[in-house]
Amino acid sequence: MTGRLASGSERALILAPLGRDAQVAAAILQEAGLEGVVCRDLPCLVSELDDGAGVALIVEESLLEQDYVSLARWIDEQPSWSDFPIVVLSRRGGGLERNPAAGRISQALGNVTFLERPFHPTTLVSVIETALRGRRRQYEARERIDAIRTAEAHFRTLAENIPILCWMAGPDGSVFWYNPRWYEYTGVDHPTLAGWGWAAVLDPASILAVESRWRHSLATGEPFEMTFPIRGADGVYRPFLTRVTPLRDEAGKIVRWFGTNTDVSRQLQDQERLRLMVNELNHRVKNTLATVQSIIALSLRGVAVPGPVRETLTNRILALSKAHDVLTDEQWSGADLREIVQQAAEPYQTEGDARFRLGGPPVRLPPRTAIAIALALHELTTNAAKYGALSTAAGRVDLHWDLQEEDGATRLRLSWRESGGPPVEPPRRTGFGTRLIERGLSADLQGKVTIEYRPEGVVCEIEASIPPDLGPPTLDDFLIPLARSSRAAPVS
Repeated sequence: MTGRLASGSERALILAPLGRDAQVAAAILQEAGLEGVVCRDLPCLVSELDDGAGVALIVEESLLEQDYVSLARWIDEQPSWSDFPIVVLSRRGGGLERNPAAGRISQALGNVTFLERPFHPTTLVSVIETALRGRRRQYEARERIDAIRTAEAHFRTLAENIPILCWMAGPDGSVFWYNPRWYEYTGVDHPTLAGWGWAAVLDPASILAVESRWRHSLATGEPFEMTFPIRGADGVYRPFLTRVTPLRDEAGKIVRWFGTNTDVSRQLQDQERLRLMVNELNHRVKNTLATVQSIIALSLRGVAVPGPVRETLTNRILALSKAHDVLTDEQWSGADLREIVQQAAEPYQTEGDARFRLGGPPVRLPPRTAIAIALALHELTTNAAKYGALSTAAGRVDLHWDLQEEDGATRLRLSWRESGGPPVEPPRRTGFGTRLIERGLSADLQGKVTIEYRPEGVVCEIEASIPPDLGPPTLDDFLIPLARSSRAAPVS
């Protein structure tokens, strides 16, 4: 607290029942801008103390002539933050060495300053102001103590009722407090866990690693994060994600550490189940694609269907299968664009003859976008190998991509440019491959795809929206875009 305190908290209580001493002292203090309250006797003084005061000014005679037990009791019953100042006006020559009563008064009343009479008025004002400054610091300490107690009460209410385990340690890493969840889970009492006793409930196989990481954090001040098993009261070790954060003072010095332990056994089990589910779905998708390929082969057997049509259908299914392989390796969390591009270009690359010139930043694609781009690249490379740049030895394909921020969203721009091949003429009719790229896959990419048949070579521009957070795969990520695209762009 700064400035003047609450009303009455800086009052100077004056006890000088004989003569005009009290009136003179009050007048001196009033002239200095200080509030003085005259008390007729000790009971009146003690009563005024209960209403709040900053200092008491008492003539020594009143203490010698009256029983000041009630005042001493009030002094003894002060709260821990308080050390009430008292100024005693003593007789000339009444120093402690020649006045045994002064020693008894000092011992009984504690924070006592003796001022010998006669004194100059400025001396009295100076002594009173010094006492009041000390009293202000006591009030400030009280406010800080109250704030700390309130914050601690709020913290303990929160920490003792949250469902996770939490604890606090000193700067040296010695734990001095655990919340009730810790004792409930471990079934171990406080003396056993105090200090570094927590090691007793850790998986023996992980103790050395945990202690090494913990000592590293203590030495560097870095936050601690690690997952390791902790034994429960039932004897079962369960994995807990442990995070520990240093708490620092105004100078930046670590004064304590606050740690939490969160049971992640359910999350790890869910992740394992999801992994098994993804593997099973991948297996079934591969089997389904193989079945579709067999059905197509059987359906076209004995039917007058040109060989290129058979080959195109088979290759599209294989392209879809390869895209699924890339996603399988990444547990369907996404795929790297460069890997998909290199997979599409690989059949047309020969050692020492780079038919593709590739370039672009690292881009992580969500599953649906990865499959859509893989199918688009398959159609482009197939057409280029039949009619375009990849059909001649001198032909080349420039395939570049970049990322751009638009209205807070990330957009992928991929450019396919052919050169060095035979002159290109626009097709007389739009084939299924073109419709697949321009119409169906545009929806899956949440963007647009345009194809230009320039004389010097085909140019395809692909724009796709990249979500900020891929997140875990969903069942919708396992849908085959080709099925939806076929419905969106029927063959005419």
